[in-house]
Amino acid sequence: MGNLDGKTVGILGLGQVGGSLAWALKVNRPNIKTAAFDLKPGLMIEAAEKKIVDQTAPDAAGLVEIADIVVIALPIGDIVEVITRMAPALKQKELVTDVGSVMRVIVAAAEQVGYTNYVSGHPLAGTEKRGSEAWKGTLFVGSDYFMTAPAAADPHSLELLRELIVGAGANSVEVRAIAHDLAFATTSNVPHVLAFCLKRAYDRLSDSGTDKRRFACPSFRGATRVAASDPEMVFQMLWHNREYLAGALRSLAGELEIVRGALIKNDPETFRQALGLYNGRDWK
Repeated sequence: MGNLDGKTVGILGLGQVGGSLAWALKVNRPNIKTAAFDLKPGLMIEAAEKKIVDQTAPDAAGLVEIADIVVIALPIGDIVEVITRMAPALKQKELVTDVGSVMRVIVAAAEQVGYTNYVSGHPLAGTEKRGSEAWKGTLFVGSDYFMTAPAAADPHSLELLRELIVGAGANSVEVRAIAHDLAFATTSNVPHVLAFCLKRAYDRLSDSGTDKRRFACPSFRGATRVAASDPEMVFQMLWHNREYLAGALRSLAGELEIVRGALIKNDPETFRQALGLYNGRDWK
């Protein structure tokens, strides 16, 4: 692979994914130049000091100007806004991509504007951590990195993204936008909703004279881990996949109602079956 050699990859947004991607490329593909812009000057200063970017830009337009490839590492709504507002300049690049966790709305926006160099991407990597302390050069190693393109996408742009993904240490997986969003409504969106709802339920608990933090058992902490994520990022991820998320929640609600009904009716067999809690010795 050498299509990326000598190219400047401009990363718009230095959150966990954007900063980690810049770091991964600097480590794994030293022949690539990296540039970045973020609304928080401190993140750009730190990225330059850590040498994970070769240069920073004064604004988004300046980043696009110096980049051959642009990676938009922003929340979903901001990605759509950027690819719409900055289309004339972005269309001149060899590749424009993103790291959004919802693909249909992004691909639709790119198609509407008439991009031929746009390929949407979603790395299945990341934690609830934020900012520069969340940057990790090995964040993507071994992970799946989904990619989907508008029908008119240039094969050269597709190949560039495949190479960028491998350069980050990930596995490129081509997927249809609708299949991606439908699956992630269940595997990602629903767990986020449950985490935030559980945290709110916990916050409403009366301490009854006892420090309720003592009751935050490991299973609760694990189930609510993602509730520490950036709230705006989570909101946009969930809201922009709301159609499929609503369906996934409807399905889950049906399962929960079966469980609740078994408890109310004092029906242990239905309860076991609903949760798959088979004994292994006397369950038939």
